[in-house]
Amino acid sequence: RATEELMAMKLPGLDHGERLIEEVSGILIRCYDSYSNRINTNQQSVAATLDLIESIRKKDRSDYIPTGFGKLDDAIMGLPKSHLMTIAARPGMGKTTFMLQLFRNLLQQGKKPLLISIEMATEQLLIKELSAVSKIDSRLIESGKISEVDMEVLKAKSKIYCQDNYIIEDSPRWSIEKLKTVIRKHLTANKIDAVFIDYLTLIRTDNRAGRYDLQVGEMTNSLRELAKDTGLPIVILSQLNRDSDKRETKKPILSDLRESGSIEQDSKTVLLLHQPSYYQLAPESSLSMFLTNNGEPVDNNEYFEVIVAKARNGKTGIVPLRYRKEIHTFEELQYNAEEDFNKKRSFDYYSQAQIPYQDERYEKSN
Repeated sequence: RATEELMAMKLPGLDHGERLIEEVSGILIRCYDSYSNRINTNQQSVAATLDLIESIRKKDRSDYIPTGFGKLDDAIMGLPKSHLMTIAARPGMGKTTFMLQLFRNLLQQGKKPLLISIEMATEQLLIKELSAVSKIDSRLIESGKISEVDMEVLKAKSKIYCQDNYIIEDSPRWSIEKLKTVIRKHLTANKIDAVFIDYLTLIRTDNRAGRYDLQVGEMTNSLRELAKDTGLPIVILSQLNRDSDKRETKKPILSDLRESGSIEQDSKTVLLLHQPSYYQLAPESSLSMFLTNNGEPVDNNEYFEVIVAKARNGKTGIVPLRYRKEIHTFEELQYNAEEDFNKKRSFDYYSQAQIPYQDERYEKSN
């Protein structure tokens, strides 16, 4: 518009420089006034925010999708809509299995999550899923050492994965542009509610000559912008470097993220996964504090920690879970009522970090 107005004036060149400057300034001011009339006033913005808070209070809407783990939701409030969330761990720690558990928890809520699997084929993922829902050891399934009865159980359980809300894309080659296209396609066609990507560093970039940390930064920034634009929570898996293996406790921290600057900066929430028994270590917390859902003591080999390393608007700390590796499931642990916990209500009681006590309104009674 500004260019059109200038061309219509047909001003002679340098002899009328001052008038040209005045006319350009006037055009820019008029354009700004026209634009500002279209944007919300402060009063409108405040009113919209108060309406949002009221709808959240009445449970009419939420900016989070529950993870299916109550204690984890106490800390991070759920998967953050319009934001990027990162789950990271060392290789072999159970990243994909944990992601599949979240994926399955969303399905049980009636949600439509999209899983983009760059590492595994759909068949491999389905074996893990069928093992989880049938409670049949995946090693027996993969080796063919299952009975006719087991086979009938698998056939019956497989029906839930024929539904329209079970959406997996498993092409081997992915770029950021392809990710954007596929996600937008499923958002329009299938009305998806969340996206899981397994995993970040397998995404190809066009910039092969540049520094890899800058390439990762471009990827996470693009995904963060995509989450904001679509309103979807986008969950990415990432690997940790070897620094945690050098520590006596083997426990990961935020700086262990590969190219951690961009991943940490662009993610609203960062979860680090840790299993002490993987390193032949005992948990720092006494296992007598916890019981399984069946009221049984927790086996050391099944004790698992989800470390909430970053939670914007949430709380950091450790959420203990039970990891049943043979059937690819994670379960919440219950508190042992016979134990005397002075700080039982505090989320971070299980963490070595000293975090200020949280408002009781954010603590669930146990």
